[in-house]
Amino acid sequence: MNEALIHILIVWSKGKSHLQAISQDISNSFNVLNTFQFSWKEELFHENLKRFYSHSQKDKTEAEFDAIITGKIEHCGSDDFTVLIFEDENPKFENRKTSNGITTVNTNVFDKKAKFRALTGGGHKIHASDNYFESNKDISFLLNTTLKDYKNNYKQTSKTINKKNNVLGVPFWKSIDELFFALNNSLEYVVLRNFDCLPNDYHVEGHGDIDLLVEHLNYTKYITGAKTAFPDLKHRVYHYININNEEVPFDFRYLGDDYYDKKWEFNILKNRQLSDYNFYIPDDKNHFYSLLYHAYVQKRHIAQDYKIKLETIAERSDINYNKTLSLKETGELLNQFMLQNGYQYSLPKDFSVHFNKKNIEFSNIQNVTTNLGTLITSSTTRTENESFFTEVYQTPNSIIKIASFPVSHNENRFLNTLKDSIYFPKVLSFSKVGDYDKVEIEKINGVSFLEINNIASFWSTSGINDFIKDLIDMLIELNNNDIIHRDIRPNNILVVSNDRGKLSPRLIDFGWSVYNYDKNKITPVGLGDKFKLQSDRFSDIYSVALTLNEYIGKFDFTKKTINSLIKVGLDSSLSKDETTFKLSKIKEQLNKKNKLSFNDRKQFALKKGKALIGVKNVTKIMSFLKRFKS
Repeated sequence: MNEALIHILIVWSKGKSHLQAISQDISNSFNVLNTFQFSWKEELFHENLKRFYSHSQKDKTEAEFDAIITGKIEHCGSDDFTVLIFEDENPKFENRKTSNGITTVNTNVFDKKAKFRALTGGGHKIHASDNYFESNKDISFLLNTTLKDYKNNYKQTSKTINKKNNVLGVPFWKSIDELFFALNNSLEYVVLRNFDCLPNDYHVEGHGDIDLLVEHLNYTKYITGAKTAFPDLKHRVYHYININNEEVPFDFRYLGDDYYDKKWEFNILKNRQLSDYNFYIPDDKNHFYSLLYHAYVQKRHIAQDYKIKLETIAERSDINYNKTLSLKETGELLNQFMLQNGYQYSLPKDFSVHFNKKNIEFSNIQNVTTNLGTLITSSTTRTENESFFTEVYQTPNSIIKIASFPVSHNENRFLNTLKDSIYFPKVLSFSKVGDYDKVEIEKINGVSFLEINNIASFWSTSGINDFIKDLIDMLIELNNNDIIHRDIRPNNILVVSNDRGKLSPRLIDFGWSVYNYDKNKITPVGLGDKFKLQSDRFSDIYSVALTLNEYIGKFDFTKKTINSLIKVGLDSSLSKDETTFKLSKIKEQLNKKNKLSFNDRKQFALKKGKALIGVKNVTKIMSFLKRFKS
């Protein structure tokens, strides 16, 4: 049973004709703590909504976001609105599609929100928080308290409480303390350096800009109300935030901006610490080396005051540095750190940042990542409480993955268990690189199953049946080894030509695989996408069936096989031996020759035609024939 979770539900003014029914439904289902009646000034309504919805719209441009908010006000109204705060004593969490993509939500509340939106005529006249993060963010910005402290600050009552306060930061922040309170409860950030004067002794004249490293640039801009200092220079991240009617300068460095290597930026955020003054700063090790990098690489000369600060941090961090080190010795110290952690010296997207190429050349760098090949992807995945980073490189003969635990660790773990099988790539090497694991995997020469429509030789009964038989053998091997891949989908299945000249599957990407008996299973948001069971359980058999259905489900002769796989995948009561037995029986049925229906012959003609002459040409021909027939 999950711990009780407090949620927020808002009925905007154009939905209030249904307020009584909604309130009654919430009271019948949950423990209502408080009801608030909010009133915002019309001239501040747009800015209030913009701050409140900044997370869900962070990928929009400012112009797009402003247009969305204008439309929302027309749709939802700008009069007084009602806020219900209630507690779900038994929340149920599942992955659902939201405005933020696939997200883990409390379905008890998520489904109520959908019901109330339909009741109010569709659209978004109802807002409800989906999970802990959103509840905490919403309540922090509306009521100036955290989820943890809510019950201490607001006693349960049946009386409606009237509120006229704006969202935090509107029309300006009252203090730096208030700004940091909001940031602490809405995003991952650190103050990179020069934070000793914060928050009470900071003065614009004496201290200049505040350097933040943040998870997302737009989100930070929108939630703080920051204004760019250089609107015509897209590369510049210099902004002003209005704090107590004073324009305070901020630099927003963000994940993936190459201010530092992205792996390093990720680690700085992941290992951040809450200072005694309630804002986040880097841990001592990252503080020292990021400051050293800033002084040595991003400045023309290392100023004396930097040397003094570095020496102070080094003393408490057991780092062998002192201010008398030569330029060469300093470079060697930094370079050793970069090599040990697999970090690259990166040219910032903000090209106003100086890049001291002389110092880098002077230190005779041997960058550990120069031999990794071509970067294919760089991605961050999340659970509700933790984030994980992965970089994937390609060489002529291998794929190299550098990732947070357990991603590359799992690749090594499970592929070595399956090393005697033909259906999975081989591990070539495995090592630690700083806080990351590095695994090098055999590169398989094949194409993604996503491209199967372009392969003419696949589209025959024997070609399809042979491929399905191999998929079943692959599933049997996973089952017999107690392995659940958990992310089987078309782009993780490669199609190769085997020794017999037939097409055969290879399964890749074991970063989130588990053994059946694993107790602690880390599950990132969106794992398996639409090809997983819509529950907390994962079934590779079910995922294979959905993948096949997506591409060959229109054939009559494949429907029985796909349905049989779905049935086995859904049956959680089967033992390992029973599962293998049922899969083997499905495979046996594929050896029986079936007479092709007219529909199947038609499907084959279409598929082969598209593969041979292209989808566009087939579409043109079909369109011509329809016109000719008419």
